Amino acid sequence: MAPETEQELEVKLAKRGNHEAFIKLIKPLELQMYNIAKVILRHDEDCADAMQHSTFQSRSVQRIV
Repeated sequence: MAPETEQELEVKLAKRGNHEAFIKLIKPLELQMYNIAKVILRHDEDCADAMQHSTFQSRSVQRIV
């Protein structure tokens, strides 16, 4: 069996509730999330709200999985 990549390890840790691992996984996606939100919502405040909501929702789903 091949050794785990750093990202695979972070996913496992995040699934177990490790906040730092979750942040490491989400951080590189922030600009992409913002750009998508900006196209749809157009207002910076709405984009920030959408990103916060999406991140919160993904943390909630992560606890179920």
